[in-house]
Amino acid sequence: MKKVFICLIFISIFLITSQSPAIAHPPTKITTSQDVAGKTLTILIDHQVLDPTKHFIWRVNLIKNGNVMNSVLSNHQASKKNHIVSFAFADIKPSDIIEVEAFCNINGKLKEKVETR
Repeated sequence: MKKVFICLIFISIFLITSQSPAIAHPPTKITTSQDVAGKTLTILIDHQVLDPTKHFIWRVNLIKNGNVMNSVLSNHQASKKNHIVSFAFADIKPSDIIEVEAFCNINGKLKEKVETR
């Protein structure tokens, strides 16, 4: 019984300290801001990680009316808390349906609609 208990402790420590897909998570929130004069859409993606060089947002898609307009790829995350990208949006009209899709390099994605002005 004692050996089983010690083995469980070591397994627990390993799972807590390792950054495996079992504990990976998708982005939690997408916040956008628009510079209408400069025609720029800035996207803040909440994705808290331990090491932004190993666990990060690797791709962000800007989707217009169901079609990917632009995609940004990355090999790290801006900080341990979030990732920021910017897109030019010269050809977006108020009637367009705009979505942002963010992908975690280990597991999961988040897609949200953007209000346009």
